[in-house]
Amino acid sequence: MTKKKKKKKRKFKKIKSDLNIPFLILGVILIFIGIIKGGKEIDKNDLKQIKVVLNSNIHNITGTRTDYSYNFWTKNENAEFRIARGIRISENFKDFLNLKENDTLTISIKKIDYDLNDKSEIVPIYSLIHENTSYFNISEFNADSKSYDNRLRMFMLFGGILFLLNGLSILSLRYFFIIAGISIIAVIIMNLFEFGLYNKN
Repeated sequence: MTKKKKKKKRKFKKIKSDLNIPFLILGVILIFIGIIKGGKEIDKNDLKQIKVVLNSNIHNITGTRTDYSYNFWTKNENAEFRIARGIRISENFKDFLNLKENDTLTISIKKIDYDLNDKSEIVPIYSLIHENTSYFNISEFNADSKSYDNRLRMFMLFGGILFLLNGLSILSLRYFFIIAGISIIAVIIMNLFEFGLYNKN
């Protein structure tokens, strides 16, 4: 083997050893998901309204990886009704959590053949009204879903870029954690005070 070939081989090994392959792969995956992710708006013409009677309080779904944040069951149906993550009910949140057994709700669901008597059926809802209080309607649902999807996309793209830069040895692990930590704190503050990524308007 000539000196030139040996030199090229050493150079290739050095480049290869400088790469953080797991971070590189994760960065590419996150950026790819961030680019393709995006929900479709719900058309109100695809929905129908039904009245249901609660058989218990509305539950907050915690501790599971799911696209939904609240669920409830009703007296005349066996199906589980769910409210998607990112849907804000902040103005009437206390009243919403106080909804109880025997309260009658008017909800919007898709015009598809749900088997409401099937205990395993999960039915997403797109608007919810109790008496004269509207907790969210289809327009608010679409706006909140879009905001939620945009936040997720931004997190994935930003995180993907950080992982990619570290994977290519452009950003050191120290600065990776510093930037990630500052970003997490910034997101928490924005969420608490509802500005920036969490702006209501």
